[in-house]
Amino acid sequence: MVDVDVNKPTLLVAGGGAVALVVVAVLVGAALSQPNAPVTGDPSTATAVEATDLPTLAPTVTGTATAAAGTPSPTLTPTPTPTPTPTATPALTDIPADAFDEREIERLVGEYINDRRASAGLDPLAIRGQGVDRLTEMARGHSVQMANLGEAIHRIDGVTSAERYREHELYERCRWSSPDGNTLRNADDNALEAVGRTVAGEPYRDNGTRQFNGDESAVARAVVDAWWNTSTYRPRLSYPNADEVGIGVEITRRNDVFVTANVC
Repeated sequence: MVDVDVNKPTLLVAGGGAVALVVVAVLVGAALSQPNAPVTGDPSTATAVEATDLPTLAPTVTGTATAAAGTPSPTLTPTPTPTPTPTATPALTDIPADAFDEREIERLVGEYINDRRASAGLDPLAIRGQGVDRLTEMARGHSVQMANLGEAIHRIDGVTSAERYREHELYERCRWSSPDGNTLRNADDNALEAVGRTVAGEPYRDNGTRQFNGDESAVARAVVDAWWNTSTYRPRLSYPNADEVGIGVEITRRNDVFVTANVC
């Protein structure tokens, strides 16, 4: 008869139960780890299990990362803003003396004198004609003498304006009474003569102001304006009873302009 140890079966059964419990626990744990898994059985008796968020794991960087060298972007060169070129002031270029027409200046001086007389309500003076030619010859001769001397004056080498009128047989002809009859106009005391000086084709200063006479018109106007700005020559060129005026112009090589006006 074989002896049987009654305790072994009990242990086997107990051991088998333990194994069964372990299997059940594993299955339950797997089910709980899948929150989206379908639930079997009666929903009313199911117990909701709150899922626990898993921590976000930061990736572990091994070694030193090397940035990939991309194609460099082209550097934009700004378009330079063009600097506006300032408008240059026309240079006052010297003009040679022989570029000026002395006879044209004479004509314009006579015209500008008559313009001034017209503004004052006076009759114009004749600037051409047989009688004017003798006045013009006398005026030109005196302007040449002034140019040689380099000074605008009436008396040169002891010769006065009245003596020049006599030399050209104009003294007796160029005399008349004032409108009121109280004054006799004649060539004495330079009373019928105006002299002047300016510059043609070169910058110069007049009373501190820079001037430039670039053509015949500018030269003539500068002379007449200067005469009308004096209390000596304006009255002589504004005689109401005067009929004629002779103009003489001489320009030197240094561009100095000398002008004489003789009234009759």
